[in-house]
Amino acid sequence: MCGIAGVWGQGAEAVPAMLESIKHRGPDGGGIWRHEASGVTLGHRRLSILDHAGGAQPFAAGDDGDGGGYVLVYNGELYNHPELRAELEKRGHVFRSSHSDTETVLHAYMEWGEEAPARFNGMFALAIWDKARRCLFLARDRFGEKPLFWAAHKDGFAFASEIQALFHWPLFSGRLHAANVQRYLAWGYCTADRTIFEGVHSLPAGSSLTLHLGTGQKDIRRYWRFALEPDEAISDADEPRLVEELRALLVQ
Repeated sequence: MCGIAGVWGQGAEAVPAMLESIKHRGPDGGGIWRHEASGVTLGHRRLSILDHAGGAQPFAAGDDGDGGGYVLVYNGELYNHPELRAELEKRGHVFRSSHSDTETVLHAYMEWGEEAPARFNGMFALAIWDKARRCLFLARDRFGEKPLFWAAHKDGFAFASEIQALFHWPLFSGRLHAANVQRYLAWGYCTADRTIFEGVHSLPAGSSLTLHLGTGQKDIRRYWRFALEPDEAISDADEPRLVEELRALLVQ
């Protein structure tokens, strides 16, 4: 696993401490990127798995000489990144690394924007700085295997892989949310996007969040929703076909 963290607005000086608090998620290295004009700071702690040399983060592309057009911090793994890379290359994208799924994630966003996560087969939590749109884009995998927490204040916004990192952000109060503590004690977990701390949210599984820096507006949308609907048209005669389909899916 890896760890990500970032701040927009006040408190950006806390990002190194935020990353240090989640160093256990990424002991192989780390990096910080900052865009002074926008006030965006992104940080990453890395556990190297797929591409030791080409997947270092924060990962920038579309550099226009002023800090990069797109910058990504990403925790996870895409199982279908070779297929996505091949499709993106056909569309004219040029890759620097040989097999980095990190680079594939960023190029997929460059091509498909907010629709990109729906094409991902994998586990991930990510944040992308999009200079042209002046926004931060966050997304989480379909079943929420990778964690991603965020907090907002009138003077800033912060996110991290673990809540403990947010304690280093000076705009985070650290106050408990009494009702959510009750829910946690009753059920052993917090439902939906709730956490036991005031102002801290968990980005729901299968969802993305776009923070527009110009207005501070936050748009949260579901790009995928789990649905299990029985097919009444299936009969015993369909069993051999379904067995082969299941086998193929498991192999994939």
